[in-house]
Amino acid sequence: MKASEMFRYKLEVIAKEIYPVCPVYEKGDRMTIVEPAIIVEETDAICLSFLADLLPYYRALSRGVNPEKMGLKTEGDKVLIECHDPGGKYADYPTDGGTVVFEIRRTPITLEDLKKYIKFDLENFLLQMETVWVKRRQMYQEKHRKR
Repeated sequence: MKASEMFRYKLEVIAKEIYPVCPVYEKGDRMTIVEPAIIVEETDAICLSFLADLLPYYRALSRGVNPEKMGLKTEGDKVLIECHDPGGKYADYPTDGGTVVFEIRRTPITLEDLKKYIKFDLENFLLQMETVWVKRRQMYQEKHRKR
């Protein structure tokens, strides 16, 4: 598949449940991600603690990897990730935070959709990257043929 034919997913991350409180999110708050950016205009709140939990998965989710293969819980076509801050469940824990369960909705996006979010010449970039990817694949194949 050529780079110019690839598509990604826009991630809409929604605070689904909060136990018992969270200093950053309210139920229903949203954060939109179009790899590699958080779309600030479509985001209610950003919490670094939650981003630490999301970072290992966001790229794969943005590229269509099956969440169950990554060990993530799903409800239908939605992915669930819980914030790691246990402050709301444990009285002696030294934060004011609570646990938030986030629902992640994935929406396919086309190159035309990406142009709304990406601020550089995406088509030219993808053409350049396709050349790089072809060279990397060739180098990899040559390296592994010798073994």
